[in-house]
Amino acid sequence: MARLENGYPFDSELFSAEGDVPLVRIRDLTADTFETFVPAPVSPRVMLQDGDIVIGMDGDFNAVRWGRGPAALNQRLCRLRPAPGSDIRFVEYTLPTPLKWINEAQYATTVKHLSSGEVLAARIPCPPYEEQRRIADFLDDQVARIDNIITARRRQSSAIREAIREAIASGVEADASAYGWIPLRRWVTAVDQGWSPQCDSVPAGQGEPGVLKLSAVRDGRFDPTENKAMLPESEPDARYLVRAGDLLMSRANTPELVGDSAVVSGECRDLYLPDLLYRVALSINEPSYVCGALRTPRVRGLLRVIGRGTSLSMAKIRGEDIRALPVPAAPPAVRVQRAHEFDLAERDSMEGIARLALSIGRLAELKRSLITAAVTGEFDVSAADGSRAQA
Repeated sequence: MARLENGYPFDSELFSAEGDVPLVRIRDLTADTFETFVPAPVSPRVMLQDGDIVIGMDGDFNAVRWGRGPAALNQRLCRLRPAPGSDIRFVEYTLPTPLKWINEAQYATTVKHLSSGEVLAARIPCPPYEEQRRIADFLDDQVARIDNIITARRRQSSAIREAIREAIASGVEADASAYGWIPLRRWVTAVDQGWSPQCDSVPAGQGEPGVLKLSAVRDGRFDPTENKAMLPESEPDARYLVRAGDLLMSRANTPELVGDSAVVSGECRDLYLPDLLYRVALSINEPSYVCGALRTPRVRGLLRVIGRGTSLSMAKIRGEDIRALPVPAAPPAVRVQRAHEFDLAERDSMEGIARLALSIGRLAELKRSLITAAVTGEFDVSAADGSRAQA
């Protein structure tokens, strides 16, 4: 059904932010822009062209139909092109299921790896070429329709988040205009950093201790499900137990996300602080107000500037950096009222975003079911609406 070509281990000394030929690494599979280039010439053997199927061979084993023009293929990716008598689009639609089986059959404490032999050994349906083409034409149309709706839902979700950020920033700036700015150190009693015990790659189960992941703090929201189960040989340390009302900040992340903050809300089970998150202890009782101030464009811009690190992909901040951040010198009554407003706005936005996420999940399941039914012949695509014109 397909011919496979592995990527090439380009010398990292050739990498540059601009140049002759864009280089596709695993992180670039679903990105919108290229980050790395290599000088020409590049062997045609490892050059991509639109229509190729590219598979990431580490991590989640994503398969993508390439459509971003000529580019060089780096190591740990492979390229598929059609064998005589096969439609590569049909191959793409059949691949997720066997790749998922391979992924689930592997055990890894770090990153799972896929071999080209495993890709070539994957068993997929093989109807006649004309049937492959009809199925691929039908799915191209229907999947595009579903993807357009999913994109619209995600834009709605992003718009809700942006509206909340603007509302919070407006409230913070209004307080700063009325009362001025002070350094956060006036309200900070401690900045604690967590630790890194041995953990599994899966979340902690009921009654099991877990260590939060960096993704537990994102865009002002705390997600307790983003954790890793602590291995039995690791002893929980009560000093790092996370409690409701704690203000958490990311210690290290990309420049755009470093210093992201969230307040632990709701019931917090046996979860512990990791070394990539800070817990900021306060002398005031309004952590939501401080969190709102830390998420304003003013403070986010400062955090991007002061983030330290040897790599542009991972910036770090210190406790002293956090203490120096500006917050409005609002009196307690104003902080309480504003924190209440922030909490209500966040709650309402979360309800809307949750409904959109449910819709997106159902659409994604519809897409998977549609693809499975089409490639396995559960229904005749030539009888489906809209397929005859394309066939």
